[in-house]
Amino acid sequence: MPLGSSNSAQPTAGTTQATASSTLADHVTVPTVGAGEGVILTPGNASDIRTVSNDDQDSELLVYPPVGSQFNGYTVNIPLNLPRATAALFVFTSPTKIMAIFS
Repeated sequence: MPLGSSNSAQPTAGTTQATASSTLADHVTVPTVGAGEGVILTPGNASDIRTVSNDDQDSELLVYPPVGSQFNGYTVNIPLNLPRATAALFVFTSPTKIMAIFS
């Protein structure tokens, strides 16, 4: 069973959900993060999984849920700060609710 696509050179952009860089695969690695920049996860269905690794040694990465979605019961559309040199697993429990688990 395939576990989804991957991209080891995910770019970042923007400082809002509307301007963040869309993830280019299900599992992405971000090598460098511009100040205040982020990525937005692609939409998913229940049981879909996404991962994001922030490989930047100096900057936090904003990770936004798909528009209209929320992480761990947070307010809809609010990003999570992924600390430098950290990864996170995102499990969709529905198209609008996502569990975020940090490493």
